[in-house]
Amino acid sequence: MAITSVLKYEGDNKTFVWKHPTQDFFSKITLEDKVGTEFEPYIFAALHSAKVMVVVGTSRENLDSVWVKNEWSRFLALMKKDKNKVLLPCYKDMNPYDMPEALSVLQSYNMASIGFMQDLVRGIEKILKPIQNGFAQISPGIDISALKKRIHVFLDNRDFKSANEYCDKVLDVLPEDGETYALKLCSEVGVDSFDKLQESKYSFESSSSYSNAIRFSDEQLKDMLENACAIVKERDRRKKKRRAVFLSMARI
Repeated sequence: MAITSVLKYEGDNKTFVWKHPTQDFFSKITLEDKVGTEFEPYIFAALHSAKVMVVVGTSRENLDSVWVKNEWSRFLALMKKDKNKVLLPCYKDMNPYDMPEALSVLQSYNMASIGFMQDLVRGIEKILKPIQNGFAQISPGIDISALKKRIHVFLDNRDFKSANEYCDKVLDVLPEDGETYALKLCSEVGVDSFDKLQESKYSFESSSSYSNAIRFSDEQLKDMLENACAIVKERDRRKKKRRAVFLSMARI
């Protein structure tokens, strides 16, 4: 087990996301074949599926830098809705009281302390163990995070049929998982990420996957989906209006 899940580097500051003892998000590896594409959908998915985020800082400035703060503050917001999520601040060469207030109130780790890594790993294991046991009780042998990773791979490869099938596998175990309903919607529309739903050629407002995604998602994902739906509806309305004008002129 290793903490290798890095979202951003800002000087000597690092932000880690650990999704699962055998699964992680490491930007230099996870995103290396995504050159020329938008990274945000992958970061968005990691923030939502991660159970533990470890934020490592060596100065207040680095912790407050735009990209790093953007990610740990989003994770804190998700923690308010999902009590299973935990953020662990780690610091080095700085006073813990100099950390941003939102982080200073959390249990933190001094990286200069002897046995720091062992203490951190032990702490993460304690957090993840009940979650893993919970999955085992729901459906022994099923790794939800691995299934979701397969869904993203299928979407990247535009294998929407397989993505849809794997969404159903996840929903058989977690029938109220808003993110998976949103991924299922992507497979139905034929796009590889949430931010491309607005490119849909037809309205998906009546889709059961859309309605369930809205019902079970957190506010951030819900807002993204509703905005995409509104854009598609408005484009469809304008298209129908232009067609009506064209037909009217053709009759003259």
